[in-house]
Formats: sequence, structure tokens, C-alpha cells
Amino acid sequence: MTVANTFYNGPSLSLAAGTYFVSGTITVTAPTQVKIEQRVTAKFYNGTTTWASSESETSPATSNFNAVTTISLHAIITVGTLTTVYFGAAALQASSIIVATVPDNGTNATNTASGMVALKIA
Repeated sequence: MTVANTFYNGPSLSLAAGTYFVSGTITVTAPTQVKIEQRVTAKFYNGTTTWASSESETSPATSNFNAVTTISLHAIITVGTLTTVYFGAAALQASSIIVATVPDNGTNATNTASGMVALKIA
């Protein structure tokens, strides 16, 4: 996520025609250990349609740390043809990172910090 306030694609799913309950979590960390505020906006989208969005923020700390922000989204998504749905994020801090593994104590939780699932309901 080299440019601040620009959406970058994280996890994605390719959905065949139908209606789905889609749920996911995206975790973004600031680039360095500094006393900063980190604000992240996330959304489910395909480039033209946004199905869900949210924003989260960490307050500036009194000591240096990697600001970590996690956002969970859920949506009912209906598509008429095969469609790739992205879970994207934009961060206030340039060079932020969408992480697959939580930065602290994540040794037994590899590749579980960001992801999405879909359940076809119709």
C-alpha cells in the first residue's frame, strides 16, 4: 500500500452467478514503529460496485509501535455472472501493509489475519 488513501486489493473471491452471504476480515499494519494515528477504510467491491464498507482508527500511542487496524465486513452480494469480489483497504499512512499473519504473537496463526468466505444462499 505504497500510496496513502489509495485502495489496494487484499483477499478476493470469484463468485459464480447467484446470491451469497460474504464475510471477511482485513488487518492492516502501519509501516514502522512510530507514534502515529492509523486510519483504515475497507470495502467489498469489484471495481464498479461497492457492497459494504467501514472505517477504523487507532489513536496515537505514547510509545513507538506498529499501529494495527482490523476491520470485519459482511454483505449479501448478488451477481449475474462470474465476478471477482475484492476486500480492499486504503490507509492514512503510506507504505502500510495488508497482513496475512498478525504481527504480534502470530506464529501459530499463519495466514489468518486477512481473508474472506462466501456462502451461496440462492
